[in-house]
Amino acid sequence: MKYTHLTENERYMISALRKQGISTAKIAKQLGRHKATIYREIERNSRYNRHFKRYSYQAWRAQQWARNRLSRSRRNKRYSEIDFRLPEALLRLDWSPDQIVGYLRGRGYPTMSHELIYQHIWNDKTREPYGNTYANQLRKGVKGITQKTAEVGWQQSVILPERPAKAEHRKEPGHWEIDTVVGRGTKHCIVTLVDRMTGYTFIGQNGR
Repeated sequence: MKYTHLTENERYMISALRKQGISTAKIAKQLGRHKATIYREIERNSRYNRHFKRYSYQAWRAQQWARNRLSRSRRNKRYSEIDFRLPEALLRLDWSPDQIVGYLRGRGYPTMSHELIYQHIWNDKTREPYGNTYANQLRKGVKGITQKTAEVGWQQSVILPERPAKAEHRKEPGHWEIDTVVGRGTKHCIVTLVDRMTGYTFIGQNGR
């Protein structure tokens, strides 16, 4: 059977039946839903009430949170794994998601929210070391960072104020922007090469 999200009416039914003291299993049976669905809904959308010193489920709030999650999910689909390569590299230098977002926005790269970067860390099940290491780093806090622009090693390099219009406005591929990014207290830095039009990115690590 294909899973369907709970409706607003179902959420109000859950709230009303809970106030009557009806068990979660019976609520699920009455709504024709699997009990795991109802348990998950209540756990996910309950809020601690300090006055009554217990968690309470409110249908209007549950519906609002569900809409917000759906909206974020739709926005996040526009990012590919390639778009996450640079944020992942910056995380390895102990950057925080907020710092990463500012860096991306300042250089015109695909910009995602810091919440999305957090989600990517927690949801990435394919790289066990990545999921454990960087989640722990974010819990402990992030070290300060420094940045510097790369020194391009050929004579034809163009400083940013002199970029051709086609490069500035991303009219054609082949115009590369190069940066080195250094994390404070580390012996390594990363070198990034980004095609300004396509966003195609090369990332390498350089020992210091």
